[in-house]
Parts: sequence; structure tokens; C-alpha cells
Amino acid sequence: SMPDQQFVKEHGIDLISLDDLFRKSDYISLHCPLMAQTRGMVNKEKLSLMKSDASIVNTARGGLIVESDLIDALKSGSIASAGLDVFEQEPISPDNPLTGLDNVILTPHMAGNDHMSRKTMSLGAASNIIELHKGAWPEGSVVNDELKGRWTW
Repeated sequence: SMPDQQFVKEHGIDLISLDDLFRKSDYISLHCPLMAQTRGMVNKEKLSLMKSDASIVNTARGGLIVESDLIDALKSGSIASAGLDVFEQEPISPDNPLTGLDNVILTPHMAGNDHMSRKTMSLGAASNIIELHKGAWPEGSVVNDELKGRWTW
């Protein structure tokens, strides 16, 4: 989908292509869902655009990065480092080559496990239960019409 042009204008945001983002950035942090359009979006081609002193961080979804391509880039020094909280296969296998690299930090898919995130998720879940009890679908829920038709209040 296209960016909200009004938001872009109000906040003075410069929109650039994904290739330019990879070429110019010192740090890239991924924050997008895993969908057909985003699966493997960080691959050999995109990694080759990065500066040799650049780093990439992924706390979103493991499938966004082609791990074998990232491993090659980290081993060759074509990028400086990576920080990964998510992996193509979870839990990560102890023999995954990422575990032996000095220029990568690995955490066990825990980026949303801080005090504020847990509080926000708990309040959101409670709010959704209240809305459903009132007979309303919670705001922002994604439910198809077939499921709505089968739901009994």
C-alpha cells in the first residue's frame, strides 16, 4: 500500500526506494509482517547493497531474511554485523552457523517481552474480552464474514 502522504508531509519524511535505504543506511531495523511480499525481502541482492560497516537488526519475523545469504554476508565482511531476535526456523538449531559468528547477536525471540509490552498486551486482551462480551468485534480485529456469521453472542 502507498504511504499516507499527509502524514509524510506533516512529519517531513523523505521517502526513498528500498534499494537506496539499503545503500545509505548505517543501521537497518526490520519492523514489518511476514507475508508473501516480504518473505525473503532481505536477500543476497539487498545485502550486497549495504555498506561494509552497516548492521541489520531483525526483531520482526525470521522469514524476512534469507539466513544463508545473511550468513555469507557476515562471514565475508560485506556487512559488519547483525542482531537477530527471530529466525527462519524457531527455536534456532544449536548447529545453525549464526551461532558461531562473532559479528552477530542472537536473542531467543523475546523482543516483546519487556514490562511495558506485557502490560500493553494484557490490557489489550482484557479490552477485547470486554468488547466481545458486549457483542462488538474489537477495534482492529481481522475477522472474515464467515466467522462473524458463526459467532454466537
